[in-house]
Amino acid sequence: MRTKVAAVMAGIMSVGLLTACGGGTTSAQSTGTVTLAATSVVSKWDPYKNDWSVFKESLQAVYDSLIYRGADGAFSPGMATEWGYSTPTTFEMTLREGVTFTDGTTFDAAVAKKNLDRAKTVTGPKTFQLADVTGVEVTDPYKLKLTLSQPNPSLPLVFTQNLGMMVSSQAIDNPDQLDQQPVGSGPYSLDAARSTPNDTFTFVKNDGYWDVANTHFNTYVLKKISDTAAALNALRSGQIDGTIGNRPDVPTAEQAGMKTHQQLSYSAGLMIGDREGRDVPALGDVRVRQALNYAMDREALQETIGDGTISTQLFPPGSPGNDPTLDTKYPYDPEKARQLLAEAGYGNGLDLTIVCTQVQFFDRYAQAAAQMLNKVGINATINNLQLPDYQTARFSGKTPTYAWFYNPADNFYDASQVLSSNGLYNAYKIKDPKVDELIARAAVQTGAEQDATFKELSAYTVDQAFFTITNFGDAYYFYNPKTLKEPEFTQFDPTLPVIRSLQPA
Repeated sequence: MRTKVAAVMAGIMSVGLLTACGGGTTSAQSTGTVTLAATSVVSKWDPYKNDWSVFKESLQAVYDSLIYRGADGAFSPGMATEWGYSTPTTFEMTLREGVTFTDGTTFDAAVAKKNLDRAKTVTGPKTFQLADVTGVEVTDPYKLKLTLSQPNPSLPLVFTQNLGMMVSSQAIDNPDQLDQQPVGSGPYSLDAARSTPNDTFTFVKNDGYWDVANTHFNTYVLKKISDTAAALNALRSGQIDGTIGNRPDVPTAEQAGMKTHQQLSYSAGLMIGDREGRDVPALGDVRVRQALNYAMDREALQETIGDGTISTQLFPPGSPGNDPTLDTKYPYDPEKARQLLAEAGYGNGLDLTIVCTQVQFFDRYAQAAAQMLNKVGINATINNLQLPDYQTARFSGKTPTYAWFYNPADNFYDASQVLSSNGLYNAYKIKDPKVDELIARAAVQTGAEQDATFKELSAYTVDQAFFTITNFGDAYYFYNPKTLKEPEFTQFDPTLPVIRSLQPA
């Protein structure tokens, strides 16, 4: 049986304070052990040194976030109970009282400031997300005021992830020890004696957790199983209770009595990092980039990755910036692709390397895309790297084209990270004044005006062929209904259940 969750984007730009209620009111007796599989596990426990998209499976167990985000994109209180923008460049939070870290120390505004200030000194893949924060001020024992250098409406989203995860003051003072042993205030604490680094982590219920009444298992085990087929076999044999899945494995999982959670999760395509043609001159010509788009058989690629929808644009279906009319901009037209290549001076073809990794279906998609490019005269070859090397390569500013799988967040965040001059995914740091102007305009807008700006931005980037986004795909999570109730997931992210939501069947 499948449960399909519609992806509804929730806007977060607001003026004034959003007041949210406290934690859940239900309680249950904790029992037994829940065991989940993960494709990767942390090597260091400092949340600021980790990539949320890769290591959230580990971090959620031991750290609590300032803000939570649900499957519908709505925010709810975590270690912060109220938050909002009092001005476009001032963000304020009221923090939860009575929170204790696993080392026995307490949480307050001074500790939160000490955490947030670390974004300026700790080297981590996501710390740049707080680059706009120029000051953090304690205005009350449980209140903070953040001053920004420019409007940034994505702070609530950022604080749902690893930069919103708070560690104790003592742990901050001992960074080497923090790398080895987490000190958070989450639903579980690490049992190092029963854990094996880079393999299996065992966590035990944190009786000091502020919402301990809703921690339903005494023990949570996270096992590293990189191969999804091996993980499914472990699920079928009862070794684990849940794992990320693939579309082709759905019948096998369900025949074994497992259930499937299916949810819109990611965009798929080829990222054209070198749009100025520094390393591959051809990519500096918009006609070549458009040719790549016309060469893509999006219907066939949808079959390659699984359920979802064809697309050409960065912003996902249901979000304010998504314009369905753009999805017909590049119909499959190999002849048009050849014509554009000839007009650009590449009638005899060109060489193009696509950097990829063999994780899940990345390689399968890249191989299919390369075959389509070869049909129009582009000699496309695949450079398959190990996942860590792939991660490094795509952010190096030296990788002209790579297989692109991206979990969207909100339109402003996605535009800032992917399109802006300083965006993480704009690894070549290409400056486009029109893009930066539209992003800056959206930052101070709300409602229909902001939506229109995002649509204008999307239309421009599709026309200029910043990328060859071809599809939005669903992701799958398999779980054993005999041991687990249906878990909760965050929007666009069904790769792991929300750990605090886990309940026995």
